[in-house]
Amino acid sequence: MDLSLPDPQNGTMIVRALGREELRMGTNMSKSDFLSTWLAPLATESKVAVSPWAVYTIRGPLTVAGIGAIVTLSFDGEGLESCSIYLTVRKGKDWNDWSEAEELEVKKLQDELIERVYGRRPPLSFPWGEIWSLFAPQGGTTTMGVRFKTRPRH
Repeated sequence: MDLSLPDPQNGTMIVRALGREELRMGTNMSKSDFLSTWLAPLATESKVAVSPWAVYTIRGPLTVAGIGAIVTLSFDGEGLESCSIYLTVRKGKDWNDWSEAEELEVKKLQDELIERVYGRRPPLSFPWGEIWSLFAPQGGTTTMGVRFKTRPRH
């Protein structure tokens, strides 16, 4: 299963899987729409999200541009607020193997991926939303994602 980065014109992200209908996600996808797709049963709902928020994690097997990834979809009420992408390229298996140097390599990789697709490095702003890339040393994580501006709320 592969997830595209957003189309720069409209923010649509496409999930493709062998033998499945192409799934389009973006500014107009509601939580109800997502829950009615073939992808929803593969997602785990977070138990820490507080209403009206709902967060779903898709662990795959999933790739973004051929790179293993974990994807989190966050809904504010019915509206898709964001999509976070965690590339799974780390060598370590647990926190004992964690290093800031390796996380910074992941950050470099995701910035290069975004630049390859859009011609410039993040953050990027579009009429439909923004694309960002972040290394958070306090949490020891690196992620990139999409925040949508226009979305259904109810």
